[in-house]
Amino acid sequence: MRKYHTLLVGCLAASACGMGEVSIEGGAPTETKSAVSSTVTIPMRVFSASPSLGAKATSVSDPADPKYGALMVFLEKVQAYSGGEVAFSMANWAATAPNTVLKQVGVNGDPTATGVPRDAAYDNGGVLNSVWGFVYNSTPFGLEFEDMVRFLYEGGGLALAQSLLDGRGLNVKILPVVGSNPQGSGYFKAPIGKVKCHGERDCKEVEGIGLEGLCQTGWIFRYLPPAQDVVARACNQLVAEGVIPAKNISFVASIPGQTVLRSVQLGTVTAFEFATALDDYDPPTAGAGFFPPLTASPIPSTSQNPGHKGLRFAHYPSWHQPFFTGYILLNKSAVWDALTPEQQTAVENAAHDALIESFGASGSAQCGALANILDHNDGQVQLDLNGNPILVDGEPVSADMVLTQWPKDALVRLQAATQAHLEALKGGAIPTADQAEYAIVLAALRSFMADTGFQWKAGKFPKQECHLK
Repeated sequence: MRKYHTLLVGCLAASACGMGEVSIEGGAPTETKSAVSSTVTIPMRVFSASPSLGAKATSVSDPADPKYGALMVFLEKVQAYSGGEVAFSMANWAATAPNTVLKQVGVNGDPTATGVPRDAAYDNGGVLNSVWGFVYNSTPFGLEFEDMVRFLYEGGGLALAQSLLDGRGLNVKILPVVGSNPQGSGYFKAPIGKVKCHGERDCKEVEGIGLEGLCQTGWIFRYLPPAQDVVARACNQLVAEGVIPAKNISFVASIPGQTVLRSVQLGTVTAFEFATALDDYDPPTAGAGFFPPLTASPIPSTSQNPGHKGLRFAHYPSWHQPFFTGYILLNKSAVWDALTPEQQTAVENAAHDALIESFGASGSAQCGALANILDHNDGQVQLDLNGNPILVDGEPVSADMVLTQWPKDALVRLQAATQAHLEALKGGAIPTADQAEYAIVLAALRSFMADTGFQWKAGKFPKQECHLK
């Protein structure tokens, strides 16, 4: 690699880093004051500290370690593949408007962007575009992870996304770097389908309420688009067919001033999905998990978990998000183009390999985390805000966590609703610019599916390989 490439990419304006003035015109940096580091260090905003979705400053790449963070796989590979010439540091800055993460990283190429130009960010695929970005995260009943990797790298999916951003004049280079496993598809107060009882658990063989029952529960869902839109569409269809009299559910993205866990504890959210078992069981003090350590009774509301509030039926399979894909966004002109070709190749190779390896690393810990969730509330009962047992007919009600499977007829209806929703996003006869791009992305995805003979099947967790007792 070129020995002269010693620019520290710590800020887009070198003087703001306390480095003195540095010029990269003509290829080689020209130092005018003080010496600079031999490592290109790129500050990067990280959107999540959850284990299989991101990382924090203290995270490690070993999935057997409680401090595991999937993004660390990429960060370590970058340094290894570049021979120590390229590294990323974690920065902390807030998004201030829709698409600001994308625009702030690419501000030099987007006259509508505001705020300080940023070097890099790590986020989910949805930030690429408000309409079609979710496709680059995953789609309901869509590709499995291995197929998504092929779509990105062999089917032209990544090149397509980059070309659409380039066509908008966005000054951003994107690379997928983290893959995460199938997610749980809902913690609910009643089973939608068959409950999976294990051993001596307090688990009654109750009848599932089905999708028809779910649509009439009055639950307040934290169930984000596009899955939120799919559920709502399926419920509306049941109403239109006269199967149910009315839809009685609502959706919230978040409650201002409350974490998802706190909203569950207070009852302002009464049904939700979040991420994988590994993320859901991550201690809330460390990430965004939902199972605080149990305390002596009475358990205060701030230490209660979803089972204590009745949300004890953990649903699978992951029809709504068969996997997760996380991307880095790099300022193209000031950061990416400042790297040598060899360094760029090292980052691209590190991203490709980390995408695949992080999926496997997180997957190796999912069964243990799922077992922990199912064991966590053994012997626990449902509680009010003061930690007192909730009684039904004078008896406490179990808070034991149990697996529940979506019934086939519900999945068939949700899958049909997904296809209708995906079509509706095209915008009709006069689409917006975003909708027109979405149609291109969807066509590319469907073409890949057709060429590979893809058919949706339930995700890998939980299945027999977990051998849950």
